[in-house]
Amino acid sequence: MEIRSGNRIRFVDDCRVWAIIMIVAYHMIYPLFHRLPNSYGVLGAVCEAGTMMFVLLAAILLRRQMYNITYCKLLWRKVKYVLLPYMTASLLIMLLRAVKDGNLYLAEFTVSYLKAVLLGSASTPLWFIPMLWLFFVLTPLWKSLCRCNAEKYMLPTLVLPFIVERAKADCLLTNIIYFLPFFILGLWLPPHLPKLKELIRDYKISRKIVSLTLISLFLTIVFPQIDQLQTMAKMFVAGQIFLFFLGYEHKHDESWIQVNIVRNGLLIYFYHGVLINTVFSPILRKISVAMSEWEVLLLWLISSMACLCVLWLLFSTVNYALHHLQLPYLDFISGVKPRLKHLQDNNIQDDIVR
Repeated sequence: MEIRSGNRIRFVDDCRVWAIIMIVAYHMIYPLFHRLPNSYGVLGAVCEAGTMMFVLLAAILLRRQMYNITYCKLLWRKVKYVLLPYMTASLLIMLLRAVKDGNLYLAEFTVSYLKAVLLGSASTPLWFIPMLWLFFVLTPLWKSLCRCNAEKYMLPTLVLPFIVERAKADCLLTNIIYFLPFFILGLWLPPHLPKLKELIRDYKISRKIVSLTLISLFLTIVFPQIDQLQTMAKMFVAGQIFLFFLGYEHKHDESWIQVNIVRNGLLIYFYHGVLINTVFSPILRKISVAMSEWEVLLLWLISSMACLCVLWLLFSTVNYALHHLQLPYLDFISGVKPRLKHLQDNNIQDDIVR
């Protein structure tokens, strides 16, 4: 693995960029769902694989980090750079909604806010943070499993996602059960990454993996409502992207786009749902009425990239302002480090998956 000077792993950054893009694109499908009768299955499988990748990366980096720092220090990093920005995002989102609806009553709002923080219900994408936080709190358990090499005996839990259906955002417990096997897989992977890198560079093996991925995606087009096929396709897509960047992390240079998406990835994840629901959804529903499915697909692609660009410009501006104002306490609120440094020296956004 290529380790950067800021203790960052090259292929993890590559995977994270694609995971962020896929998640934004996935939530952009919602307003266009009924206009994509033949392709919503394959689009959902491809894009929601980004969530599986985040869980996988979280476990890989947690295993690497839990041996280097104490449990208390690890949790403090999670509180400072994940939990507090998450609570701030939930507060801002709920305040905007309450002001818009004219229903801002302190007692009722406080109860709703605390419930939203616990369940991640302030906005659709935020359910992921309480689940991830629970995995972080259980670090001593994962550390014990890894020390005795017991995590490999838990790999059969990968059948759980085929038994437990992927639930909606408000069913946190079901989603924890669904994604837990991928977290365990991520804990098991780090010692085996060199072997995986060698295998993926074998042309025959790479061709078989690509073929299986394409077959699984084709099945989601033919049978879009079968949840097990959706899960299988997501696993293949996530695995394909993960193995590609693992095997070829030295074959390409780090791009300017990659640097900025990773730097602002946490904020993009927190706020993209609000932007989609308030700005993009009403527009897309109106203009897609008379479009063919191919035109709607093109509209979906353009809208996803536009949403990503708007968020990147917004949070890059915030990052730039923090740098010049020198207000270090704001890193507790925004999750963005006040000093603008090169990606190699900026470790803050790693905490979403560390």
